[in-house]
Amino acid sequence: MKDRLAKYPGRYTAIVDTEKIEKGVPFNIEIARDDEPTVEGTPYNKESVLPDSVAEAICPDVEDPTPADVFNALHTKKAPAGFGYGGEQLPVVEGTTTDAINAGILELIKAMPPIFCTRQFKCKNPVTGGGHLYGTIYKQNDTNAVVVLHQLSYRYELRGQYTQGVWQEWEWNNPPMLEGKEYRTTERFNDKPVYVKLINGGLLANNASKFVTLSGEAVNVIEVKGFLQRSGESGCFPLPRFGISGSMSAFVYAAYVNNAQTVANVISTEDMSNYTVFLSVKYTKAT
Repeated sequence: MKDRLAKYPGRYTAIVDTEKIEKGVPFNIEIARDDEPTVEGTPYNKESVLPDSVAEAICPDVEDPTPADVFNALHTKKAPAGFGYGGEQLPVVEGTTTDAINAGILELIKAMPPIFCTRQFKCKNPVTGGGHLYGTIYKQNDTNAVVVLHQLSYRYELRGQYTQGVWQEWEWNNPPMLEGKEYRTTERFNDKPVYVKLINGGLLANNASKFVTLSGEAVNVIEVKGFLQRSGESGCFPLPRFGISGSMSAFVYAAYVNNAQTVANVISTEDMSNYTVFLSVKYTKAT
């Protein structure tokens, strides 16, 4: 809002009926503001102070809410239907499949105010169907929203995007990295989603190559990290592995596509057959 600035603040002009004054009968006085404003200022009216859209969003259960009703709602932090930090119980989205959970979240999005608002809720993991996640919807409008899900005990995060009325694939931030599980992440490489996977490649060979399947399809590998575990021990040896003499005894030579699959060639230059190799790989896909 803008203040009114005037050359003569508070000055008014009074218009009187002189004939009625002379006759001694009742008369009206017309008063007009005559302060010669340099800045008109924002009008002090309902639309400026408390428009209906704001009042109904903050006090949906109050008929014709007044500013006092709005201030009371804000003071007690009673957010309507879970919009904010009030004491209401969080709504629960039912379902254990991606489609069912997406549909439930979409119902919440449609029930929210039309633009620029947030809402908290609970649901299952839309990728695995298990667990108990806490979510926040960041709504731009009815066809665009971002959803962030948190798994508190494992500290991982899932992000979903509802863009132009279409759900995008859920993406992981700090995924749990279970063996053999592919995770689409929020990371990007050349504007493409980056996938990560932890692979148990089995025992290495005796002074030979060990071919480890990274993916059952042709992918573009952008990073491979690995470590070795010796049978019966809990410690690990990062790759490349160097022997006591300083020579390299095991290393990842290359990752490439072979017969429509993506493999890594892990080479040992001595007997490493009692070592299990684990590879963490990042890659993008053609589509």
